[in-house]
Amino acid sequence: MTALASVPAVAAPTAFQRAVVKNQSAEARFNALPADLELRDPAVHTAQEDALLLAWNGVVRAVPTDWQEFARKFALLAEEDGEAMTAENAVALLADCRRLLERGA
Repeated sequence: MTALASVPAVAAPTAFQRAVVKNQSAEARFNALPADLELRDPAVHTAQEDALLLAWNGVVRAVPTDWQEFARKFALLAEEDGEAMTAENAVALLADCRRLLERGA
């Protein structure tokens, strides 16, 4: 039993981490769709596109719990030539930064 007592507990993923994983899964599903799906079955394509957008918005809205998560969120928003770095998202990042500073994270 002493061996079990020395095993560290695995921390549950944070809301931000869960949002990132959900987004990665949605991206993988969307990228695996047949190239002609939009023409063959527009409804399915639209549903997958909507799921991808919903997952992405989950990442954008997720509140980072530490500076590592903040850096990850910033990097995600800055990808793709910064298209996701809208004024609204920049304000949200600034609010995330202020929260972390106030917590002394």
